[in-house]
Amino acid sequence: MPPRKPSALPKEVQELEVSDNFSEIIRKRRTKLGLSQDELAKRINQKLSLIQKIETGSFIPDTRLCRLLEHELKVKLLVPLKEAELPKNPAPSEVTLGDIVKIKGKPKEPIPP
Repeated sequence: MPPRKPSALPKEVQELEVSDNFSEIIRKRRTKLGLSQDELAKRINQKLSLIQKIETGSFIPDTRLCRLLEHELKVKLLVPLKEAELPKNPAPSEVTLGDIVKIKGKPKEPIPP
């Protein structure tokens, strides 16, 4: 039997990232619902210490954990991936022989008069 290929992640999962203010969103919604950290941990079958770390921002939840928290708290934690900004002055696209000589060559000493 041929080995199984690892399944690729769905496109929608690859293009999502955790919101920048996830810890604040989770803490505010949990308190609004009247849940303690311990109750939330039990509802999503996680440890209390993990919820504490998430709410302080010292632990960033993975996609699976974000989905659990989104479902339980009825909030949105995963947002579309931000495109990386390109530099305003990109490097020249061509490298000439003169560029290579300048990079690898020794600096010239000034010729005495």
